[in-house]
Order: sequence, then structure tokens, then C-alpha cells
Amino acid sequence: MSRANGKGLYRECYEWLGVVVVPLGSRPVRVGSSSNDQIRIRAETVVPRHAVIELIDGKPVVTADRGTVAVNELKITSRSIGHRDFVSLGEADLLIFGPEGL
Repeated sequence: MSRANGKGLYRECYEWLGVVVVPLGSRPVRVGSSSNDQIRIRAETVVPRHAVIELIDGKPVVTADRGTVAVNELKITSRSIGHRDFVSLGEADLLIFGPEGL
């Protein structure tokens, strides 16, 4: 394992790939291109307040706000998401990781 700059190999790979870990709590998480969004994605096809991810009845749900959202290539308005789902916001793709029973 590489220890360059005190970081492990996996962390270096994640930083290079652009992996961000965002825990979900009691407040919704806004995803979009604005500096006011909790997850900011800088892409021409992502708009401010593109989508919202929140826990509803203990399960994560993604809802399109001001942009087009697809889950596993199906356009959605709102849908629960789980482990290994792909969420597409414009040209940006998010891979969801969570407990496998999620």
C-alpha cells in the first residue's frame, strides 16, 4: 500500500476518481451546480438545485428538483435508491454505495 503524503492507496485512488462520501441524516441533501448545493457538480448539464436526496421512512430517496434525473437509466421524478444504483444528473453519474440490504 502506498503511503505518499501519509495517505493510503485507496484514498489516493478515490480522490483521483472524484469519490465523495456524503452521509444522509435528518436533513435533505441538495445536489446541483450551485455553491449553495451540499453536493456541487461542475458540469454544463447540471443546474442549481438539480435534485434532492433525503431519507424517507429510513430509505434514501432521490427527487428531481430543477433538472432531469435518471436512476439506472430510467427517467424519474422521485424514487428510492439503494446500493449500486446509478443516479444520472445531466452528464454526471453518481454510484450509490450503502448497506447491501438498503
